Amino acid sequence: MPCAQTSDLAVRNGFLVFPTCTDLQRVGTGRDFANAKAVVLIDGMRVVHGDDETIDANALRLSVLWESLQPFCRGESGNVIFIVWCRIFSARSEDDRAWPASSILMLALQQFGQEVGFCEVAVDVYFLPADNPYINDWKQAVTDFASDPSELEADERAVGDEQVRLYPVRTRLSRLLYDGADCVAQIVPPIEKLDATSAMETMKRSLSELRLETKDRVVFLHHWKNVEAASTEAVASECMRLWRHEVFGFKESVALCWQDRRRHDLITHR
Repeated sequence: MPCAQTSDLAVRNGFLVFPTCTDLQRVGTGRDFANAKAVVLIDGMRVVHGDDETIDANALRLSVLWESLQPFCRGESGNVIFIVWCRIFSARSEDDRAWPASSILMLALQQFGQEVGFCEVAVDVYFLPADNPYINDWKQAVTDFASDPSELEADERAVGDEQVRLYPVRTRLSRLLYDGADCVAQIVPPIEKLDATSAMETMKRSLSELRLETKDRVVFLHHWKNVEAASTEAVASECMRLWRHEVFGFKESVALCWQDRRRHDLITHR
């Protein structure tokens, strides 16, 4: 299995490459990317400059990134996810017809991933607010999230049933994907088909099997099939029953939707 680059290289090159090794990590890359082989976190703050106006192509270090990703393209085909962190920019006026540099970067990375050899490529650009601790400290981000070789064999398998599947969070990549969660509760059916009573009973019965060391945050991962049906007051009421973190002994809960692809409530998604 390919390994992520060293922390020193990640600091110098402005990107972190993670091999997807666990069931939870593959779930975390999204419904359409369950066979993702790698996740790449990019320091977009050294790439996108001005008020989302220009791109420094040299800062992207594409030749080095190409070499880092090549081992993931060997053998069985798979996908790649790029996560780009940028500063939050001031709102553009309706008269400003300039194409945002971050959008051009997204298109470039999609094309780049295909040329490297991946079947499909997803690019998520997250805009960090001014008080985010990683705004001017990519080195600290690398320290906090760089893969630990000991985590390659981490067990992040689920327990549960056809209503909800519970995953323990035991790796740095999973904590990155789920913003420091201790547990991820994947709602299996579309949210409009949720049976909150059954899901709550499953969670109460199965949580002890995970042997969680801490229970600060639980993330509820869900999706919809019919957006109109999922937007009714009845569905919202069922969700609010399940999202009650204190019932399960957690300090807080976050609900994340696959279609929104919003994984970090520290970070605003554009």
